[in-house]
Amino acid sequence: MRFINKEFLKNVLISKRAIERASRMVTESPILFQSIVIFGLPGSGKSNCANYIVREARKYYGANNVNARYVSGGEIEYLLRWGIEPKLVNILFCDNATLRKIPSKYIQEYFKIRHHPVLSNQDKGYVLSIIAIHRFHGCQLEIRTTMDGLIVLDSSMNPYDNNILKRLVGEDVIAFFDKISDRKKENLELKGIAYYKSKSIEGFIKIPFVKKRYLKHVLEL
Repeated sequence: MRFINKEFLKNVLISKRAIERASRMVTESPILFQSIVIFGLPGSGKSNCANYIVREARKYYGANNVNARYVSGGEIEYLLRWGIEPKLVNILFCDNATLRKIPSKYIQEYFKIRHHPVLSNQDKGYVLSIIAIHRFHGCQLEIRTTMDGLIVLDSSMNPYDNNILKRLVGEDVIAFFDKISDRKKENLELKGIAYYKSKSIEGFIKIPFVKKRYLKHVLEL
């Protein structure tokens, strides 16, 4: 099986050149924004996936240039209030976004985050949103319709969710996750396999287990 990790990281971690170019070309706001949704059942590795992305971002942009914050229960309003710093890159991880109904006003504000007061004085920057869900039917429409990329960690017994996944990534991908479902519990190599799809690329990625914690909970501040 071929893994597209290098292509995946290039797709998710916008190049420094692109950030610099956007600062000269965009008049409304120089802050770039991208939203990634991670789908997986509880315990499938969604948090580790987000942690892996942050680790690679710190390598690429420099640790001092990356602010990485998370909330654990879909509390997007806390990310808006305390999660953003005046740094080149802000990575915001909203875990368990299907545990509660997020008020629409916070979702709308979140997806207009390029105009956030903390970022309004910056002449360049990039905000990467990572939202973890374990049900499509429990995920609010605004989240599903604004994603720039989707990471799938497994399939679902729920027929509604599985039908959505099949339309998004194809029946063969879902059949593969069904096939390895039982073995993933005992095999960490299989647990680290995910599928990524965006407008420009798609394919399997291999997510290593990241021991160090790079994301900091906003309520720890």
